[in-house]
Amino acid sequence: MNIIVNGLIFSYNSTPVLNKVHLEAKSGEILSIVGPNGSGKSTMLKCLNRLLRPSEGSILCDGKNIHDFNANTLAKNIGLVPQSEGRPFPSTVFETILAGRKPHMKWRPSQQDKEKVASVINDLGLSSIALRDIHKLSGGQRQKVYIGRALAQEPQVLLLDEPTTSLDLKHQIEVLEMIRRLTSIGVTSIMAIHDLNLAATYSDKIVMLNKGKVVAAGGVEVLNPQTINEVYGVDVEIIKSRKRHIIVPI
Repeated sequence: MNIIVNGLIFSYNSTPVLNKVHLEAKSGEILSIVGPNGSGKSTMLKCLNRLLRPSEGSILCDGKNIHDFNANTLAKNIGLVPQSEGRPFPSTVFETILAGRKPHMKWRPSQQDKEKVASVINDLGLSSIALRDIHKLSGGQRQKVYIGRALAQEPQVLLLDEPTTSLDLKHQIEVLEMIRRLTSIGVTSIMAIHDLNLAATYSDKIVMLNKGKVVAAGGVEVLNPQTINEVYGVDVEIIKSRKRHIIVPI
């Protein structure tokens, strides 16, 4: 599913957060939105999932305005992994991920729903804790469960707000490799992420936000010393190793 955002404007209580933002992600791409805290990354994702409504601009999914989708169609097509949630209701890992099947269910889960959840649990390496209450999980484990819930929706577009939060390096790589596998079957992934090196490694496109405006957009080449200094106020050196960009503060 192709996503095109045109001239998006959003404000909280008259305070501008997004200012005429444009971005485009094609089917099967990973687009990373980077920028300092308060730059509008999370707000952008919430607009894309219709949790917030911009005052101006449009968001098109395969040419259709997302505000023309009914709630079930939206849920079948777009999955969101939030950065954090409030205190979760008592629920097992299996039950939490099963909640992602609601757009596909009738009055009770089908065998197909249960098999999909079991597959997601296996793919995420959660089989050993599938029946554990999510209150008893570590922050990193819970983050993987919420990713699993979104994957159980079988969305065409996956939105992830800091998907590697609370994960150690091994699990960061596991999650990002899984996102890459999803794009190989056509899922469009848009993620807000702080780690510029992970963004450089796993992204097809990068959008740099600062104070709600797009400073740069394109491939990994936009993560250069000039734009990083403009956005973050930090001097860096770019080291190329095995066709990868490694960003080192100086």
